[in-house]
Amino acid sequence: MTHRRILLFLTCCILCSPFHLTPARADDLQNALTTIIPELDKGCHDKMKLAFYVLDLRSGSSNAELNAFVTDMRETQKRLAGQLESLAKAHHIDTSFHYGNDILDKVRKRMEDTSGDQLQDATGDNFKLHVLSDMEQDYTYQISLIKTLRSVSGLDDPLKAYLDDSLKTHQQGLKQIQVLLQRFKM
Repeated sequence: MTHRRILLFLTCCILCSPFHLTPARADDLQNALTTIIPELDKGCHDKMKLAFYVLDLRSGSSNAELNAFVTDMRETQKRLAGQLESLAKAHHIDTSFHYGNDILDKVRKRMEDTSGDQLQDATGDNFKLHVLSDMEQDYTYQISLIKTLRSVSGLDDPLKAYLDDSLKTHQQGLKQIQVLLQRFKM
């Protein structure tokens, strides 16, 4: 009986999640756009903030490869955010991100806060590993968001082009992160 309750709970979580989209309804496109575009925009801005923290507040890491990746990431995410915000405006979508009041959003907010605290406390190699581990999770999440939105029918060509570019950018970035992680792991 316990396994059934767990399975029921997980099923409800998935079905109640804002990312559970069923393409049969006409408002699914607008729902997908208003749900996922603020998430994508938040991801771009979070990466720019991390780059500012790593390069400007922490005066860069002691590793030139990591600094080069983070510098490139900042510029790439700035470009993607600008394009996304223009597309959102054309679709009359507010890119402001707000955490929801449900338990999963509260968990997510707590996890993000904890990760930020850990990053501030990290030094040396732990700092590099923490930055890259966070980026690996973030890039994987962004790829999932992009693929989910890309699968919704009715997207216009400019939005498809943006999503394809963003997907390619995040997939390439994820590969770079994984290479750097392998080099830094002890």
